[in-house]
Formats: sequence, structure tokens, C-alpha cells
Amino acid sequence: RKEIYVLFICKLIDNMGSMIGPMLTLILSINLGYSAKQIAIISTILTIASLPVGLIGGKIADKFNKKLILNIGDISTSIIYIACGIIGINNITIAAYFAGSLIQAAESATYSSLVADFSIGEQREKASSLLYLGLNLGMVLAPTIGGFLLKEHANLIFLLNGVFQLLSIIIFDIFVKDTTAIVDTENKYENKSESTNAFVILKENKILTYTMIIIAISCAIYGMWGYLMPLTLSDINPDFGSIYYGTMSSLNCVVVVLFTVLVTSLFEKKTSINKMILGNIFEISGFAIFALFVNTPFMYYVAIVVFTIGEIINTISTSPHITKRIPMNYRGRILSLSDGLYFFFYSIISYITGFIYDSYGMSLSWITVILIGIGTIISYILLKKPDEKSYPDLYKEK
Repeated sequence: RKEIYVLFICKLIDNMGSMIGPMLTLILSINLGYSAKQIAIISTILTIASLPVGLIGGKIADKFNKKLILNIGDISTSIIYIACGIIGINNITIAAYFAGSLIQAAESATYSSLVADFSIGEQREKASSLLYLGLNLGMVLAPTIGGFLLKEHANLIFLLNGVFQLLSIIIFDIFVKDTTAIVDTENKYENKSESTNAFVILKENKILTYTMIIIAISCAIYGMWGYLMPLTLSDINPDFGSIYYGTMSSLNCVVVVLFTVLVTSLFEKKTSINKMILGNIFEISGFAIFALFVNTPFMYYVAIVVFTIGEIINTISTSPHITKRIPMNYRGRILSLSDGLYFFFYSIISYITGFIYDSYGMSLSWITVILIGIGTIISYILLKKPDEKSYPDLYKEK
């Protein structure tokens, strides 16, 4: 559907201004002087607040017009970010930014649901791949620009984020008129459910629940790229840490742009679980290279290339894997639960690694991350047979 291409353009425009996320840890540590443990505590508080907000957002996504939900969420956050940019960086504007993040958490399931609503079957992986490509095309320069703006003009990071997000929702409103979901008649697992709530569905489909937990832990480990890595870089390279991280983020996007289509084609016939196993192997290998050669700047970029290949494989497989196993009238709620699990595990892992980082040093914190990552790979391997037994129809073509 043409709406997928509109979402692609919106992702591209929105992420041209996405400098806050990649730079947030550095903003808190460099501009406001927070320690690794303090940043982890802030992240935990935000996560706890995001859980009920995300669940409410998921229920709203299943019950109300998704276009209206996105308009309310994006316009509100755009206003908040622009106001933060005008006022400047301080504790109050960071609190306002976190309020905007909660609004984004509430609408996250709506956006994910739209991708599933506008695509069916094997198209869904390609749709996810296309939107992921748009996200990274937009972010090719954003982190590098953010890295250079960080010390002297950090307020512009917020201002640009708000302006581009506002432009994105305007494009969405102009070109997306119909948000009616396509019904996949060939996948019985997406048929509407008569269950009373999402928890009943998850109780009846334990393999789906286990899968969501493993994916959430995997995504939380991936999140260390935006938390532990910039902390390490700023400590190892006080003067150039933000620039290294910004250029690494941009290289991450360049690799995505250059290789997403190739990777999608190469692994098109692989099952989603096999892809997720391989994706996690690449991501953990990238972290290991970074940790082993932390004093060699050239190796940062080698590590990020390896890591990004894994990121591509995971991104094109995780969301389609889950949505093909969810009744279509419960997509929003179950996807919001999936997001909630991610926030929960991310807060725990970031707090643990932050405590270890402050108390015992960066080496042990990276060893902890890598060991947990290896645990997720083993969990995926153990999940393969039970998943095929529970959802045999999804394995027929494979």
C-alpha cells in the first residue's frame, strides 16, 4: 500500500532531526554533570512511568482512530521540544523532554500497529525493512551534527528535533487518508480474538510470551549502544568522546542505508528466529570488539560496522515475528506490553551496568553486557522447536 511509502518519508523527515536520543546520555553527563549511576536511576524512573502509559496507549491504539492518536502525540511532543530548544538546557527542560518521551511511549504501539495494518505475510518484513531504511537515511547526519552542537549549542538539538517532527506529521496528514487494516486471510494466528484482554491471550500463547521476554532482553542489550558506549567514550576521550560517538552513529546509519536491502534479500528465506540468532551474534561481536580495543579509535568504527549488520538483521525480523502471532484486534495492546517489557529490562540492565561501571570500572560492565547477550542467543536457540510446534503454519513456506 502507498501508505507504507508515506510512513517511509515520515520516518526519514522525523529522524533528520533525531539528535536528542543519540546524545541524551552525553547531555546528562557532560552538560549537566550526572554520573553513570544517576543516569541509570533517571532511566529507571522514566521506565517505571512509561509502563502504564504504554499500556494505556496500546489500548487506545486498538480502540480509536490511529491517525488522530499520532496527531495528538506528535504535535504535543513537537511543541515540548521546540520550547526546550528556546529555553535552553537545564534540569527543567530535561524534565519537559521526559514528559514528551512519555507521550511518545503512549503512541509507540500505534505506529507499530500501522505497519502491521498496512502489510501482510512476507510483505511485512519488507515494509519493516523499508521504514528502518527511512529512519536511518534521516539519521545519517543527525548524530554527527548533534555531536558538534553538544557543548556550545545543545539547545539547537531540541529545537531541530521538534521542527522536523512537526513537518513529519504534516506530511502524514496530507497523504494518509485511510488507516483501515488489511486482513491477512492466510494467517489464522492474526484472526480477531474473542478473549477478554491481552493477558488472557498471552496466557494461552506461552511461547509468544517467552519470545517477547527474550526479544525485550535482546533489545535492552542493544540499548547499551546508546547508554554504556557514550559513557565509555566520554571517559576514555574527554575532549573528543561526543564527536567519536556522533560519527559512529552516523556510520551506523550509513551502513544501514548501504546494506539493508542486501541483508533483507540474503536472509529472506530464513526463519525469523534464525535471523534473530544471527543478528544477536553480530551485535554482541560488535560490543566485544569495542570493549577489547577501547583505546584504539579506528576499531570503534570496525566494531560499529559489525554491530550494525546485527542491528539490521534484528530489526527486519523481530517486529514481523511478533505481529504474525498476534490477533489483529489486540496488536496495540500486546505491542505496548512488548515495549513495556523492553523498558523494564533496559532499566534493570542499565542500572546494573551503571552501578558496576561506577564501582568496578568499564571492563566489568562490558563483560556483564556481553554475557547477558550470549544468554539471549542461547535462549533463541532453545525457543526454535517450541515456536515451530506452536505456530506450524508460519513455517510451511520456510
